[in-house]
Amino acid sequence: MSKRIAWIDYVKSFCMIFIIMNHIGGPDVLFRLTYPIELVGFFFVAGFTFNTKDSWRVFLQKKIRAIVFPLLLLGFINILCGSLYKCDGNFFERVIGLLVQIPGKWDELWFLACLFVMELVYFTIARISYRSYYLMDIVVAVFFVLGFSYSHFSVTRLPWHIENALIFLPFIHIGKRMKDCDFFGRFLSFFRLNRSLALVVLFLLFGAYLISVFMINNSGIDIHMLNFGSCIAFFCSALVGSFLVCLVAVLMDCAKCRFRLLQYVGRNSLLYYAFQSKVITFVVVLWTRLGYDSHSFVGCILVCFLVCLLLSIPTYLVMRICPRMVGKQRYQSSII
Repeated sequence: MSKRIAWIDYVKSFCMIFIIMNHIGGPDVLFRLTYPIELVGFFFVAGFTFNTKDSWRVFLQKKIRAIVFPLLLLGFINILCGSLYKCDGNFFERVIGLLVQIPGKWDELWFLACLFVMELVYFTIARISYRSYYLMDIVVAVFFVLGFSYSHFSVTRLPWHIENALIFLPFIHIGKRMKDCDFFGRFLSFFRLNRSLALVVLFLLFGAYLISVFMINNSGIDIHMLNFGSCIAFFCSALVGSFLVCLVAVLMDCAKCRFRLLQYVGRNSLLYYAFQSKVITFVVVLWTRLGYDSHSFVGCILVCFLVCLLLSIPTYLVMRICPRMVGKQRYQSSII
């Protein structure tokens, strides 16, 4: 069993919390601050944990077990719950949408389908390039251009979010490059030697991120539907924001901070992602009936906290009773 990296769990938890807040529907300031990071951060750390040493067959088996099987099983559970209790959409149409994964056509848990395609493509690039970084840089850039060009000029959407996978391929590549050069280890060494200057760098990055999300009017963004607004502004803010979140998470880990709920959310982000829509609906309805506004700044944060707490219940049950649902071989003891 591979040892978990605490700061990566922190990054995943931040991204998952951002997803929940945006699905709740908070104020525009929260959306602008969190949306460029919420999915790109997952791609970024996926590159950091990426392994190219397996054979193609072993790699494919692992990804089917860890991504495709949970996607289909948890997606079907969501469809079943929606059909039984909400009557939202034709059952068979939703099942077909789950299998085909066309953007906007009942593509349950679409992010997992995109991640699966992205990792398959990147693994193929890494093996064909034989770990030549410069060749990988070129191939990844070519695939990015192909994916973006197709999404921009074609109205026909490809199955399993192939366009999105190609567009966000550079982020998994950047994460892998940073791992191979031990970037964050070097940053920690620099931080210990010159803490003041390191903090200045962090504040400058944060300022650059604020400028990219607030000074530039970039509206109408929807990654799911391949709407990026001003593409340069979005991808710059996504890169800087994800990089900044990773640095903060690394410093939290270095300081031996133990935020147990954050660690729990991060290590179980797949289940949180799968179940969050139903729990959000329940909590928002309850919150509204109590006379509170879930769309205000404070209300959105409080509802998000309640959602995270409630999601720990089905997550614990799944991990305790049937961890194979999410590709785990056996139950790992909870940290809370």
